[in-house]
Amino acid sequence: MSAADAPPNNWLTHSPVFAPVHATERSRLGLEPDLRKLDGVGLALSGGGIRTASFALGVVQVLLNEDLLKRIDYLSTVSGGGYLGSAISWWLHQMASGDGGSPRERYQAFREEFGSKVQGARTARDPSSDSAQPTLEKSNWLAYIRQHGNYLQPPGVGLLSLAATVLRVCLHSILVYLSAAVGILSLLMYECGSDVWRSLGFHLAAGFGLLILVTTILYGPATWIASSVGVFSSSWLYKWRTWVRRWSGTLVAGALAGLILWSVAALDSALQANEKGLLPFAVSSTGLGAIGSIYQFWLGRAKTANASALTPLRIIATAVLVLYGLLFVAYMIAARRTHAQEEDICVVTMVIAIIVGFWVNTNYSGLARLYRDRLMEAFLPDPISAAYNTWTRATQADQQAVDNLAGRLGRDGGLTKAHGQASCQRPLHILNCNVVLLDSEKDIYRTRGGDSFMISSLWSGGNATGWIATPDLGDGDMSLATAMSISGAAANPNAAPNGQGVERNKFVAFLMSIFNARLGYWMANPARPNRRRTNRPNFWVPGLRQGLLGRGLHERAQFLELTDGGHFDNTGVYELVRRRTKLIIVSEAGQDSDFSMDDLANVIEKVRVDFSVFIEFNDPATDIGGLRPQTAKRRGQCERGFAVGRVRYPKGNPTSPEFDDGLIVYLQAVPIAAMPTDVDSYWRRNLQFPNDTTADQFFDEDNLEAYRELGYAIAGQFYGELKAVCPGHGYLGQVADVLRRQ
Repeated sequence: MSAADAPPNNWLTHSPVFAPVHATERSRLGLEPDLRKLDGVGLALSGGGIRTASFALGVVQVLLNEDLLKRIDYLSTVSGGGYLGSAISWWLHQMASGDGGSPRERYQAFREEFGSKVQGARTARDPSSDSAQPTLEKSNWLAYIRQHGNYLQPPGVGLLSLAATVLRVCLHSILVYLSAAVGILSLLMYECGSDVWRSLGFHLAAGFGLLILVTTILYGPATWIASSVGVFSSSWLYKWRTWVRRWSGTLVAGALAGLILWSVAALDSALQANEKGLLPFAVSSTGLGAIGSIYQFWLGRAKTANASALTPLRIIATAVLVLYGLLFVAYMIAARRTHAQEEDICVVTMVIAIIVGFWVNTNYSGLARLYRDRLMEAFLPDPISAAYNTWTRATQADQQAVDNLAGRLGRDGGLTKAHGQASCQRPLHILNCNVVLLDSEKDIYRTRGGDSFMISSLWSGGNATGWIATPDLGDGDMSLATAMSISGAAANPNAAPNGQGVERNKFVAFLMSIFNARLGYWMANPARPNRRRTNRPNFWVPGLRQGLLGRGLHERAQFLELTDGGHFDNTGVYELVRRRTKLIIVSEAGQDSDFSMDDLANVIEKVRVDFSVFIEFNDPATDIGGLRPQTAKRRGQCERGFAVGRVRYPKGNPTSPEFDDGLIVYLQAVPIAAMPTDVDSYWRRNLQFPNDTTADQFFDEDNLEAYRELGYAIAGQFYGELKAVCPGHGYLGQVADVLRRQ
């Protein structure tokens, strides 16, 4: 942020409550200053990777063609919706910051980047050509993204390159933790003898086992005594049995850990007769576990729960293979070097573990950075790349800070650059994330697995952390590309879609952590005064306790882990409801082959619980039923692809159940009869469409166009009925009234 645009000295940089954030946003957007009143129009783009970005692109094209985007005040995006939302913010900023042209001409230039009915990939003139034909000036971003939906594998990056990157990330993490294990094992063996681990394991197992036996034996007499002596002793027994229940798991875990340590030493001795069998056993065990962790990482991009009764067993078996294999490798190396009287192995391995583990920024060294760069190059390309329709490094977006986004689309259709403290980008882009809080003392955070954490050009944060001025977030240089990738960090330990999923299993989280298979972002806690100095996460802090062991994940920690916003709310509606938005338009393309609309159900529940806001679809003409097949077959077509309902906001008087009614338009990716011919053909040929797994991030032109055209058809169907409805007639007529007034 430039000096001219810097916040004044009295600028509130951290707030534990939302009211100052809300007031600032409304003031800068020119909305109603009374925060109790409903105002503003919000566009929510749901999560779902490249699938939902493609669908939302068709929806946004209809808004552009019908000149409705200028009505939007808030742009709330999640995960894949953030890909497209960031592209919108990026191109608005680019066009507003350019030289020359009137505000309306700049807006027209922005619209052309997202497509025109008269411009195709071969009718746009090559900027390097002197030919007078065809007449159009250049290509556009729509043509560019059509050819680059396979963003993880751009031109020149083959499968071997991707595999090599994944291997490097995994080996980096393994090198740190394996070196530390070898160093500790070697040190104890050298000081206490080579048999120390067998003895230690035996005594741990025996000690914890004895404690379990003693508590089991004493529990029975304690109940008899308590029932005989009276109420006071009964109360004491209640406290005692609560303590036993709380610590019984720790006792069992200690006994199992002792058995594992003992068995590693015993197995090493048993295999001494066949020296060649030691290394293959250890490597194969660890290798199978590595394959399992990568599989769980990839599965984490899809919205799937435990699919069968065998899934938990597979998870546990995979985790045991990794843990046991790594322990055995470390023990074998330590034992051989100690027997050879190579005492310096302790020092060497510990030095490696410390240097490699501490002198690294895991936000930059992991898979998340690869993911961020590929997304940036596809959705935030340099203008010259889009003009030539050629993949290059996105050097401009790489440095684009979120708080410097300045594209302001006025209600009159003019695009200008936001200046000073009285203005901001419009629509105001809210990138929705999730902060992982499995160990919070507050039940609402712990049971959900986290809380909403938003990033915008003005403020960032949530209820758990408070809100901080975005220029002060993290290291003070949060880029749009990084925020976009955080919002889409679907595969991550200890986090799962809508807070429910296999990644919250401790075994799976351990697997993914030990191989650094994570897309999330470690953020210095905004509530801590030394946050800027500590925003350098590494394998030890917070990588060991919070990352590998999954402990200390709470709102007071030095570091917080931010992940996909879909781990809290996959629709983007939650933050718009918090802002008491008058009209919410939702583009939803989550993976929903059962037509259960679980993403919508999740946010309806959360806003009811958190804000006492009720979302209802009770108008028969536009209810949810039209978004489900009219036949018993799941492959049937739906009557329509949209529903319209009301959002009932409480007026704030606790003694009066009165509400102010807002509106919600819900556009869902479902097969409809109005699909274009090529999309209908694609639907008949591809049984998964329009619910392809989110794990598939390798869209070609065929995939991307099918989803984009479906979004265009459904949004067009909605707008067609909107134009035909009588003003004020039903929810649809009320939506028309709001859009006319804005």
